[in-house]
Amino acid sequence: MAVGIAKSTANLSSYLGSDANGYSYVGSNGNKLNNATSTAYGSTYGNSVVIGVAMDLDNGTLTFYRNGVSQGTAFSGLSGTFYAAEGTTNNGDASTANFGATAFSFSPPAGFNAGLY
Repeated sequence: MAVGIAKSTANLSSYLGSDANGYSYVGSNGNKLNNATSTAYGSTYGNSVVIGVAMDLDNGTLTFYRNGVSQGTAFSGLSGTFYAAEGTTNNGDASTANFGATAFSFSPPAGFNAGLY
């Protein structure tokens, strides 16, 4: 499972982060992925783990949270319009996205709004 963001021009026929327009945090190895470059980043994740995504376009940064704990800034220098994205290569993987319609398991980081704007 990979969770992240993508521009509308991202390659949707491949994995999230396979091109320059997708950015992801990969559960199986904890790496971050962009432009087909996988780099060590955070902790691995699997079932029953909550991944938070904090996009700060004022500062151009993207940070992922695993069960409420920051994994550090994954990407910087970001600008433009992005969309929430996820992907998997395994049949049977499932996820649930929460954009603020129900209570969050963990509070948003200081300075961030809950949900998508």
